[in-house]
Amino acid sequence: MSGFVWEPRFDLGVPEMNDEHRVLIAKMNRLEVLLGLNAPRNTARAALHDLLTYTKEHFASEERYMERIAYPAVGTHKRVHVSLIERLEGYASAHSAGAELGQDFFDFLHFWLRAHICGVDAKYAAHAHAPA
Repeated sequence: MSGFVWEPRFDLGVPEMNDEHRVLIAKMNRLEVLLGLNAPRNTARAALHDLLTYTKEHFASEERYMERIAYPAVGTHKRVHVSLIERLEGYASAHSAGAELGQDFFDFLHFWLRAHICGVDAKYAAHAHAPA
């Protein structure tokens, strides 16, 4: 497992979203470290629940921000959020039922966060910074 590191290309020029993305990265890394240390299952489950809960909070915050800046693709972006939450909830359910969270889970998280920030999030940031 290979922790996730904040990269300059993740900077959206939207401080509150950058801060929230950094928290997501920290929570992902905490879960990854716990699993790497073979922490008790309930400790890992709590960290996964914390990541899922914070992800939902972040998405709600991001959606409010997009509405505030009148981002025209907010509906599409919300659907992306729903899809990701469903996927995370699937991993959480599987873990609760006894499945291990392996490298494929972290590969998914790392890919998703990079693609999400540099893809769909970058679009609302560009809209926010566009001249009126």
